[in-house]
Amino acid sequence: MPTLAPLRNDQIGVLVVEDEPLLLLATADVFTEANMTVFEARHANEAMAILSSRDDIRVVITDLDMPLGGMGGHEFVRCVIARWPEIGVVVLSGADRPRLGQFPSGVQFRSKPCHGSELVSAAYAIVSRQTGSI
Repeated sequence: MPTLAPLRNDQIGVLVVEDEPLLLLATADVFTEANMTVFEARHANEAMAILSSRDDIRVVITDLDMPLGGMGGHEFVRCVIARWPEIGVVVLSGADRPRLGQFPSGVQFRSKPCHGSELVSAAYAIVSRQTGSI
């Protein structure tokens, strides 16, 4: 994976975590088309390595069902929130619906299939809250 230079302050870094290659590509494309800088991971361990190496990712979009990489979606979300509380998280799932209180406060949930514009809007809303521009 090539190393990218740090993002400018006006750039939005989004990490997309998805084990299905076509869904990963399609979701990444949605954010690229919205002029966001996209980082891709196929499983939680890969995502944790990316997050550990960058301090300019503002939003994580993650699948909940991740059989690869040794860490499931629920554990991954809890780890991200605990280690990087400033990062916004949007959880996607076509099978699971989280129970009330299952995720830390502020974690958003979207059922699959989810329209790309809904994901982009969620990312912009997260960044607006982070920067205080709401």
